[in-house]
Amino acid sequence: MSTHTCEEVMAKVERWVAEHHRDPVNSRLQRLIPNIGQVFSPLPLVEAFKEYDAFFALSRRRYVPANFAELRHVVNIAQVYASAPTLKLITFDADGTLYADGAHIGQDNQMIAHIVNLMCNNVHVAIVTAAGYPGEPRKFERRVQGLLTAFKRLRLSEEITSRFHIMGGECNYLLRVVHVPVSSNSGSNSISNSGKLEESSKGAAAGSGLESTGRSRNEDNSNQRKDGLANVLPQSASAATSSHSSHSSHSSSSPVLLSSSAHLSTMPISPTTSPSSSSSSSSFTPSFTPSTGSGGGVDYRLEFVNERDWKTPSMLDWDEREISLLLDDAEVLLKETARRLNLSVTIIRKPRAVGIVPNQPTIYEVLEELALTLQTQ
Repeated sequence: MSTHTCEEVMAKVERWVAEHHRDPVNSRLQRLIPNIGQVFSPLPLVEAFKEYDAFFALSRRRYVPANFAELRHVVNIAQVYASAPTLKLITFDADGTLYADGAHIGQDNQMIAHIVNLMCNNVHVAIVTAAGYPGEPRKFERRVQGLLTAFKRLRLSEEITSRFHIMGGECNYLLRVVHVPVSSNSGSNSISNSGKLEESSKGAAAGSGLESTGRSRNEDNSNQRKDGLANVLPQSASAATSSHSSHSSHSSSSPVLLSSSAHLSTMPISPTTSPSSSSSSSSFTPSFTPSTGSGGGVDYRLEFVNERDWKTPSMLDWDEREISLLLDDAEVLLKETARRLNLSVTIIRKPRAVGIVPNQPTIYEVLEELALTLQTQ
């Protein structure tokens, strides 16, 4: 009986994926997995496997095979390689992804530098969240205060910050960054770096499930600079920025480094660089022109984008009375389901959402039952 090495398996699957990408109707994968669906790009699985294997020794194990999560990591790395050359937009979930549920982006958040570098390399970045605060952009600001503070400290130009947006309230509200002269904004809101909001995130979105109530945020990385700017992409960074690897070739709006004395305090994006190399430092100067603003500087704030500038015609045709009736029905169903589950809840109602906050400790499965009941019925 013939056997395959790990790399041979990956090479075979890579060929199958490429074939399915070219001909999804008659491919071998379609025959083996009839419900596989569409594959949007070929996947360099061999390259991704080698990269992952270098760290976690999948091919050198004798008794413990690769598990599902590890194979998913390999596929994810391959998808990053496939998408990087033409990447124009990257979106992030908020709660539970960029920060802990109910917390916010503090100034020590390690994602700040990566987000800024993406924006500076002509990639649009959007945070997509279920959190919705109609007519209250300041509440959205509190969720990303550390990121806005970084924009200000770096004095990013309007060209760069125009590549950042927040899509809130399950695609009901779109926000962008605006530059406000400091002199006209002396009463700006501030937030501590403790990771807790002045008003905690609440609620269960009627159309998509439940937002979790606030939980303790992850502990700060003791090696991370408090301004969140210690993370910079090295010049050997991932394929997404490989075309910008030469410092001298950057345009005025595409810096690789975020500060002239920054140190790499976390593992760089490219897994081909060993973790030990991430402790090196750099003394290069940023290669972009900062925005000076008026009155000695600007604040970086959020504002709602006019819905007629981004919503589709069908969205603009939504009838407010029908929306209200839909939310009324959803509220009744939430109350009935909570009673069935013997769960005491507080109803949160907003113009485009309705949800619940449990009044007692519960488990994920109970919340999932509420969400799926709402989604199904």
